[in-house]
Amino acid sequence: MPDDTRRTIPAEATMSAEDTNTRAWHIYGQRQLARSYTPPVPARLGSAGHPG
Repeated sequence: MPDDTRRTIPAEATMSAEDTNTRAWHIYGQRQLARSYTPPVPARLGSAGHPG
């Protein structure tokens, strides 16, 4: 009787961490665009949350 609890993933089906991260950010960005989300932009870059 074959052991069905152990499964192997074909090498072509695996993704590197970098590829997974890139894909996740792409999906996130597409969802934000679909919602017409615009992030807040500070009056001056680099000044948000930092005194003087």
